Amino acid sequence: MKYKIAFVFLAILSINFVSIIAYEYDEYYCRNHPYYQICHRCKDVDEICSRQEQGCHCDNIAIFHDAKQDFIGGSDCESTDDGARFCYVSGDSNCKDIQISNRASGYEDLWYPKEDGKTEIYYSYEACLPENVVKSSNGRPVTGNENIMEGVKFSFDYLLSEAGDRIQFTFDDPDYIEGDGFEEDFTSGIIKCQQQCLARNKNKGVCGAWSFDALTETCYLFNVDACCGQLDKQENAASFISGYACPHCWSTHNECPCGLARRQACPTCSLHSAGAGKPTLTSPTGLLQVDETELNPDLCEWKPRYNARSRKWIRRKPCCNQNGCLDPSRCRKCKKRV
Repeated sequence: MKYKIAFVFLAILSINFVSIIAYEYDEYYCRNHPYYQICHRCKDVDEICSRQEQGCHCDNIAIFHDAKQDFIGGSDCESTDDGARFCYVSGDSNCKDIQISNRASGYEDLWYPKEDGKTEIYYSYEACLPENVVKSSNGRPVTGNENIMEGVKFSFDYLLSEAGDRIQFTFDDPDYIEGDGFEEDFTSGIIKCQQQCLARNKNKGVCGAWSFDALTETCYLFNVDACCGQLDKQENAASFISGYACPHCWSTHNECPCGLARRQACPTCSLHSAGAGKPTLTSPTGLLQVDETELNPDLCEWKPRYNARSRKWIRRKPCCNQNGCLDPSRCRKCKKRV
């Protein structure tokens, strides 16, 4: 009898242990705020999410620095202290050099677990050594919410008009634009598709993602539910290029760590109470205010281009003088087509 009891006890321990660490390697729940950007392994910060990763790594915590007017301590390891790169880590980090960060721990309302009523966030230089920086196999951010993804399309959570129709567009721009020469312009539709999504979020968060098909030059828009369970809703499609517009919260798997009201708050306005229900748009037509979207484009940025023969996206330097690029080291001479 005592052996049966012991067996049951061990079984219960095993179940509890699995429940503590049972998350997928790419499972993240993220929330942004005016003074923090944090991703957790657990949807609820009060849950116990043990560290599965071996070694010493950054923990996806960035805190707004008033003097620098920017976020510091993020997992990109772009923050420096006297020239040394660092990032924020949790108290159970395997890094040997961790020290408490008074700045990061000083915020009272961080979306972060508390120990004895206190927030304890640490920083580490060791986590930013090249061998410790975590990178995904495809080069994308491991926590989701990418701005641009080549060869990916979305097929869920379409943005709908009041009539219940999917909102999609085709752009009538010419295939060639004039600079020093004529150059095939695949970028115009991509930028406009992204702008069509962002322009709808000025007063209320409506659009959470977009997809552009380079073969048909069709733009598809998706509602803010697309921010949740992102990796479960992506499909491989060579001719597509897609991106997210989720400023407040998102998840790579399962539900978001916030409700619809927070997801529908516009990126620049204060969070407000929004009624529950399926997000829709009042009109299926294009928005005239797309031109007003504030952008600071890199005139010499390499342009994504879909090669239909190889079925791959490639990037090329823009033609010199095209779109205002005048840097000879970042542009190429193009022959004029007649």
